Amino acid sequence: MTHPSNPGRADRRPLLTQLGTGSPTAGDDCACLVICNAIRWASHGRVGPKSQGEVKEWVRQIRSWARKPTGGLLMFGDCLEVYRHPDLHRAFDRAGAPPFSAGYFQGVSWDGVKGGLYNDRLIHLAIDYHVLRKGAAPMGSTTFNGGHSVALLGAQNSRGRVYTNVADPLFDGRRAGIPDGWQVARLREYRAAAGAWGARPAGEGKATIIAVKRGVK
Repeated sequence: MTHPSNPGRADRRPLLTQLGTGSPTAGDDCACLVICNAIRWASHGRVGPKSQGEVKEWVRQIRSWARKPTGGLLMFGDCLEVYRHPDLHRAFDRAGAPPFSAGYFQGVSWDGVKGGLYNDRLIHLAIDYHVLRKGAAPMGSTTFNGGHSVALLGAQNSRGRVYTNVADPLFDGRRAGIPDGWQVARLREYRAAAGAWGARPAGEGKATIIAVKRGVK
């Protein structure tokens, strides 16, 4: 099956991943790493970890802003607070990066997710990894079954199929069969996994997201 090599605007910097960072909470850091990749994209590379070696300290800072030293970060109570934290926005200002915004949406339609991608939003998406593994999406683990965060960026329609760039914090190429870095995937592969985790009540076609809008240079 053919697909576009780059569906829309993608981040060309290497993907920052969650394992092997030295963080004591590495197994629960998926949302922290989505935030790291998102703010690096939003700031045009001026804010956020410059390399994998800086991830541990950024995770510590993100958890401090979220007031969540351990465990997974909640989308509304934790992640959104980080995206909107005054200290993060001051870091953008000090770095000369254009200001960004982030909006939280619960139970958003799948058309809404797609529309955000077509309108140059990075979509921080909550998914159920057990459901995701039942489909054909690229996988960072063959055994993990819990809640997870990924970032989607850009969209392109190819012969009636919509593709997007996917940043899964487990795409670290640590062994054969594990993708390394940003991947191109069919957007519909994430629909059921988003509906299983990210809606109240759950249901395919609904999702919980944080849509990040990047400022203009």
